[in-house]
Amino acid sequence: MPVSLSQDSSVLIVGAGTWNISTALRLKRRGYKHVTLLDPYPVPSPISAGNDVNKIFELSTFVAGANSDERFVANTLINKATKGWLSNPVFKPYFHETGCIIAATCETGRAYMNSASGPGEDAGWLPLKTKEDFQATVPKGVLTGDFPGWEVWWMEKGSGWIHARKSMQSAANEAQRLGAVFVTSERRGKVDNLIIEDRDIRGATTLDGVEHRADRTKLCAGANTGITFDIKDQLRPTAWTIAHNKMTKEEIELFKDLPVLFNINRGSSMEPYKDKVELKMCDEHPGYCNYTMDP
Repeated sequence: MPVSLSQDSSVLIVGAGTWNISTALRLKRRGYKHVTLLDPYPVPSPISAGNDVNKIFELSTFVAGANSDERFVANTLINKATKGWLSNPVFKPYFHETGCIIAATCETGRAYMNSASGPGEDAGWLPLKTKEDFQATVPKGVLTGDFPGWEVWWMEKGSGWIHARKSMQSAANEAQRLGAVFVTSERRGKVDNLIIEDRDIRGATTLDGVEHRADRTKLCAGANTGITFDIKDQLRPTAWTIAHNKMTKEEIELFKDLPVLFNINRGSSMEPYKDKVELKMCDEHPGYCNYTMDP
Protein backbone atom coordinates (compact mmCIF):
# COMPACT_ATOMS: atom_id res chain seq x y z
CA MET A 1 0.00 0.00 0.00
CA PRO A 2 1.27 3.51 -0.74
CA VAL A 3 2.56 5.32 2.31
CA SER A 4 0.76 8.44 3.50
CA LEU A 5 2.78 11.56 2.83
CA SER A 6 4.06 14.26 5.13
CA GLN A 7 6.10 17.33 4.31
CA ASP A 8 9.23 15.30 5.10
CA SER A 9 8.33 12.63 2.51
CA SER A 10 10.31 12.39 -0.71
CA VAL A 11 8.51 12.88 -4.04
CA LEU A 12 10.02 11.84 -7.38
CA ILE A 13 8.50 13.25 -10.58
CA VAL A 14 9.31 11.50 -13.86
CA GLY A 15 9.38 14.21 -16.52
CA ALA A 16 9.83 17.99 -16.38
CA GLY A 17 7.21 19.39 -18.73
CA THR A 18 4.16 21.54 -18.05
CA TRP A 19 2.28 19.22 -15.67
CA ASN A 20 5.44 18.16 -13.86
CA ILE A 21 6.79 21.63 -13.22
CA SER A 22 3.37 22.78 -12.01
CA THR A 23 3.22 19.78 -9.67
CA ALA A 24 6.69 20.47 -8.30
CA LEU A 25 5.91 24.14 -7.72
CA ARG A 26 2.66 23.28 -5.95
CA LEU A 27 4.38 20.75 -3.70
CA LYS A 28 7.16 23.17 -2.75
CA ARG A 29 4.65 25.90 -1.99
CA ARG A 30 2.85 23.47 0.29
CA GLY A 31 6.05 22.85 2.20
CA TYR A 32 7.21 19.48 0.86
CA LYS A 33 10.96 19.40 1.44
CA HIS A 34 12.21 16.72 -0.95
CA VAL A 35 10.98 17.10 -4.54
CA THR A 36 13.07 15.79 -7.46
CA LEU A 37 12.30 15.87 -11.19
CA LEU A 38 13.94 13.62 -13.82
CA ASP A 39 14.01 14.53 -17.51
CA PRO A 40 16.39 13.89 -20.43
CA TYR A 41 16.27 17.59 -21.33
CA PRO A 42 16.75 20.84 -19.40
CA VAL A 43 13.76 23.16 -19.07
CA PRO A 44 12.16 23.88 -21.44
CA SER A 45 12.23 20.40 -22.92
CA PRO A 46 12.24 20.53 -26.75
CA ILE A 47 9.61 17.77 -26.82
CA SER A 48 7.28 19.30 -24.23
CA ALA A 49 3.93 20.51 -25.54
CA GLY A 50 4.41 23.56 -23.33
CA ASN A 51 7.57 24.59 -25.17
CA ASP A 52 5.61 26.88 -27.45
CA VAL A 53 5.06 30.59 -27.89
CA ASN A 54 1.36 30.95 -27.27
CA LYS A 55 -1.61 29.03 -25.95
CA ILE A 56 -5.25 30.14 -25.85
CA PHE A 57 -6.68 31.04 -22.47
CA GLU A 58 -10.28 31.98 -21.73
CA LEU A 59 -11.44 33.14 -18.31
CA SER A 60 -14.84 31.52 -18.28
CA THR A 61 -16.93 28.75 -16.74
CA PHE A 62 -18.21 25.42 -17.99
CA VAL A 63 -21.98 25.12 -18.05
CA ALA A 64 -22.03 21.73 -19.78
CA GLY A 65 -20.60 18.35 -18.91
CA ALA A 66 -21.46 14.74 -18.39
CA ASN A 67 -22.67 15.44 -14.85
CA SER A 68 -22.52 17.97 -12.04
CA ASP A 69 -19.31 16.45 -10.64
CA GLU A 70 -17.57 16.96 -13.97
CA ARG A 71 -18.71 20.58 -14.13
CA PHE A 72 -17.60 21.16 -10.54
CA VAL A 73 -14.11 19.81 -11.20
CA ALA A 74 -13.78 21.74 -14.47
CA ASN A 75 -14.89 25.03 -12.94
CA THR A 76 -12.74 24.56 -9.82
CA LEU A 77 -9.67 24.06 -12.00
CA ILE A 78 -10.36 27.00 -14.30
CA ASN A 79 -11.14 29.31 -11.37
CA LYS A 80 -7.83 28.44 -9.70
CA ALA A 81 -5.99 28.84 -13.00
CA THR A 82 -7.67 32.19 -13.59
CA LYS A 83 -6.56 33.44 -10.19
CA GLY A 84 -3.00 32.39 -10.96
CA TRP A 85 -2.81 34.07 -14.36
CA LEU A 86 -4.34 37.30 -13.07
CA SER A 87 -2.50 37.71 -9.77
CA ASN A 88 0.41 35.29 -9.27
CA PRO A 89 3.74 37.02 -10.05
CA VAL A 90 5.14 33.75 -11.43
CA PHE A 91 2.47 33.62 -14.16
CA LYS A 92 0.87 37.07 -14.47
CA PRO A 93 3.50 38.62 -16.81
CA TYR A 94 2.81 35.99 -19.46
CA PHE A 95 -0.96 36.41 -19.87
CA HIS A 96 -1.82 38.72 -22.79
CA GLU A 97 -5.45 39.85 -22.54
CA THR A 98 -6.06 40.46 -26.24
CA GLY A 99 -9.57 39.00 -26.37
CA CYS A 100 -10.80 35.94 -28.22
CA ILE A 101 -13.00 35.24 -31.24
CA ILE A 102 -14.63 31.85 -31.71
CA ALA A 103 -16.29 30.94 -34.99
CA ALA A 104 -17.82 28.05 -36.92
CA THR A 105 -18.35 27.59 -40.65
CA CYS A 106 -20.24 24.32 -41.09
CA GLU A 107 -23.54 22.90 -39.90
CA THR A 108 -22.08 20.73 -37.14
CA GLY A 109 -19.88 23.57 -35.94
CA ARG A 110 -22.75 26.02 -35.82
CA ALA A 111 -24.84 23.45 -33.95
CA TYR A 112 -22.11 23.24 -31.31
CA MET A 113 -21.95 27.02 -31.07
CA ASN A 114 -25.66 27.12 -30.27
CA SER A 115 -25.56 24.27 -27.75
CA ALA A 116 -25.13 24.52 -24.00
CA SER A 117 -21.39 23.91 -24.48
CA GLY A 118 -20.98 26.85 -26.86
CA PRO A 119 -20.36 30.54 -26.18
CA GLY A 120 -23.14 32.69 -24.73
CA GLU A 121 -23.79 36.24 -23.63
CA ASP A 122 -24.19 35.13 -20.00
CA ALA A 123 -20.54 34.01 -20.08
CA GLY A 124 -19.26 37.29 -21.53
CA TRP A 125 -19.42 36.50 -25.25
CA LEU A 126 -20.98 38.87 -27.79
CA PRO A 127 -22.40 37.69 -31.13
CA LEU A 128 -20.92 39.37 -34.22
CA LYS A 129 -23.81 39.32 -36.66
CA THR A 130 -22.34 41.08 -39.68
CA LYS A 131 -19.10 41.06 -41.63
CA GLU A 132 -18.49 44.63 -40.50
CA ASP A 133 -18.92 43.68 -36.82
CA PHE A 134 -16.33 40.93 -37.29
CA GLN A 135 -13.83 43.18 -39.07
CA ALA A 136 -14.22 45.92 -36.44
CA THR A 137 -12.62 43.69 -33.78
CA VAL A 138 -9.21 43.85 -35.48
CA PRO A 139 -7.07 46.52 -37.19
CA LYS A 140 -8.22 47.53 -40.66
CA GLY A 141 -6.74 45.28 -43.32
CA VAL A 142 -6.34 42.15 -41.20
CA LEU A 143 -9.68 40.55 -42.06
CA THR A 144 -10.81 40.74 -45.68
CA GLY A 145 -13.48 38.91 -47.64
CA ASP A 146 -17.16 38.23 -47.03
CA PHE A 147 -16.99 35.26 -44.57
CA PRO A 148 -19.99 33.33 -45.93
CA GLY A 149 -21.53 30.92 -43.45
CA TRP A 150 -19.45 32.13 -40.49
CA GLU A 151 -21.06 32.31 -37.06
CA VAL A 152 -18.85 34.46 -34.84
CA TRP A 153 -18.71 35.29 -31.13
CA TRP A 154 -16.28 37.70 -29.44
CA MET A 155 -15.01 37.98 -25.86
CA GLU A 156 -13.20 41.29 -25.57
CA LYS A 157 -12.06 41.03 -21.93
CA GLY A 158 -11.01 38.08 -19.82
CA SER A 159 -9.43 36.08 -22.64
CA GLY A 160 -6.35 36.01 -24.82
CA TRP A 161 -3.13 34.05 -25.02
CA ILE A 162 -0.32 32.88 -22.76
CA HIS A 163 3.38 32.78 -23.52
CA ALA A 164 3.66 29.09 -22.72
CA ARG A 165 7.43 28.68 -22.85
CA LYS A 166 8.22 31.68 -20.67
CA SER A 167 5.57 30.81 -18.10
CA MET A 168 6.93 27.25 -17.90
CA GLN A 169 10.46 28.56 -17.38
CA SER A 170 9.20 30.99 -14.74
CA ALA A 171 7.46 28.19 -12.83
CA ALA A 172 10.58 26.02 -13.02
CA ASN A 173 12.76 28.86 -11.72
CA GLU A 174 10.40 29.42 -8.80
CA ALA A 175 10.26 25.69 -7.98
CA GLN A 176 14.07 25.58 -7.98
CA ARG A 177 14.26 28.67 -5.81
CA LEU A 178 12.03 26.89 -3.30
CA GLY A 179 14.31 23.83 -3.34
CA ALA A 180 13.05 21.49 -6.06
CA VAL A 181 15.88 19.50 -7.69
CA PHE A 182 15.95 19.08 -11.48
CA VAL A 183 18.10 16.18 -12.71
CA THR A 184 18.50 16.49 -16.48
CA SER A 185 20.61 15.09 -19.36
CA GLU A 186 20.23 12.03 -21.58
CA ARG A 187 21.85 9.65 -19.08
CA ARG A 188 21.26 11.28 -15.68
CA GLY A 189 17.66 12.30 -16.31
CA LYS A 190 16.21 9.65 -18.62
CA VAL A 191 14.26 6.98 -16.74
CA ASP A 192 14.63 3.43 -18.02
CA ASN A 193 12.75 1.54 -15.33
CA LEU A 194 10.64 1.80 -12.23
CA ILE A 195 11.68 0.37 -8.89
CA ILE A 196 8.84 -1.92 -7.83
CA GLU A 197 8.93 -3.59 -4.42
CA ASP A 198 6.11 -5.14 -2.40
CA ARG A 199 3.63 -4.29 -5.17
CA ASP A 200 4.42 -0.59 -4.86
CA ILE A 201 6.55 1.86 -6.84
CA ARG A 202 9.56 2.92 -4.80
CA GLY A 203 11.25 5.17 -7.34
CA ALA A 204 12.98 4.92 -10.70
CA THR A 205 16.35 4.15 -12.26
CA THR A 206 18.04 6.28 -14.92
CA LEU A 207 20.32 5.33 -17.82
CA ASP A 208 23.43 6.05 -15.74
CA GLY A 209 22.42 3.25 -13.36
CA VAL A 210 21.46 5.49 -10.45
CA GLU A 211 18.48 4.51 -8.30
CA HIS A 212 16.26 7.44 -7.36
CA ARG A 213 14.15 6.19 -4.45
CA ALA A 214 11.16 8.09 -3.13
CA ASP A 215 8.10 7.71 -0.91
CA ARG A 216 5.90 8.70 -3.85
CA THR A 217 6.62 8.57 -7.59
CA LYS A 218 4.58 10.62 -10.07
CA LEU A 219 4.65 9.73 -13.77
CA CYS A 220 4.27 12.66 -16.17
CA ALA A 221 6.31 11.47 -19.14
CA GLY A 222 3.99 12.81 -21.84
CA ALA A 223 4.13 11.25 -25.28
CA ASN A 224 7.12 9.12 -24.26
CA THR A 225 5.13 7.33 -21.58
CA GLY A 226 4.35 4.35 -23.81
CA ILE A 227 8.01 3.99 -24.76
CA THR A 228 9.31 3.98 -21.21
CA PHE A 229 6.52 2.08 -19.48
CA ASP A 230 4.22 -0.77 -20.47
CA ILE A 231 0.84 0.94 -20.31
CA LYS A 232 -1.05 -1.69 -22.34
CA ASP A 233 -2.00 0.67 -25.20
CA GLN A 234 -3.97 2.97 -22.89
CA LEU A 235 -2.43 6.13 -24.37
CA ARG A 236 -2.10 7.31 -27.96
CA PRO A 237 0.40 10.10 -28.61
CA THR A 238 -0.99 12.36 -31.32
CA ALA A 239 0.69 15.31 -33.07
CA TRP A 240 -1.27 18.30 -34.32
CA THR A 241 -0.15 20.32 -37.32
CA ILE A 242 1.25 23.75 -36.46
CA ALA A 243 2.73 26.39 -38.76
CA HIS A 244 4.87 29.37 -37.76
CA ASN A 245 4.93 31.97 -40.53
CA LYS A 246 7.63 34.63 -40.57
CA MET A 247 6.28 38.19 -40.53
CA THR A 248 7.64 41.53 -41.70
CA LYS A 249 8.02 44.43 -39.28
CA GLU A 250 5.02 46.10 -40.90
CA GLU A 251 2.90 42.96 -40.46
CA ILE A 252 3.97 42.61 -36.83
CA GLU A 253 2.80 46.16 -36.15
CA LEU A 254 -0.49 45.57 -38.00
CA PHE A 255 -1.23 42.35 -36.11
CA LYS A 256 -0.24 43.76 -32.70
CA ASP A 257 -2.79 42.99 -29.94
CA LEU A 258 -4.78 40.84 -32.36
CA PRO A 259 -7.52 38.80 -30.63
CA VAL A 260 -7.14 35.04 -30.69
CA LEU A 261 -9.07 33.74 -33.71
CA PHE A 262 -10.37 30.22 -33.20
CA ASN A 263 -12.51 28.67 -35.93
CA ILE A 264 -13.55 25.27 -34.61
CA ASN A 265 -13.75 23.89 -38.17
CA ARG A 266 -10.76 25.51 -39.83
CA GLY A 267 -8.17 26.30 -37.17
CA SER A 268 -6.73 29.06 -35.02
CA SER A 269 -4.18 31.85 -35.06
CA MET A 270 -2.83 34.29 -32.49
CA GLU A 271 -1.00 37.58 -32.25
CA PRO A 272 2.61 37.20 -33.47
CA TYR A 273 5.08 37.51 -30.61
CA LYS A 274 7.86 40.02 -31.14
CA ASP A 275 10.75 37.80 -29.98
CA LYS A 276 9.96 35.26 -32.71
CA VAL A 277 8.47 37.55 -35.41
CA GLU A 278 6.14 34.71 -36.38
CA LEU A 279 2.40 34.14 -36.68
CA LYS A 280 1.33 30.78 -35.28
CA MET A 281 -1.50 28.90 -36.99
CA CYS A 282 -3.11 25.52 -36.29
CA ASP A 283 -5.49 23.81 -38.71
CA GLU A 284 -7.41 21.92 -35.96
CA HIS A 285 -6.80 18.63 -37.75
CA PRO A 286 -7.47 15.67 -35.42
CA GLY A 287 -3.76 14.86 -35.56
CA TYR A 288 -1.23 12.35 -36.78
CA CYS A 289 0.26 9.24 -35.18
CA ASN A 290 3.78 7.97 -35.91
CA TYR A 291 3.31 4.24 -35.42
CA THR A 292 6.19 1.76 -35.13
CA MET A 293 5.92 -2.02 -35.42
CA ASP A 294 6.91 -4.27 -32.54
CA PRO A 295 9.80 -6.59 -33.47
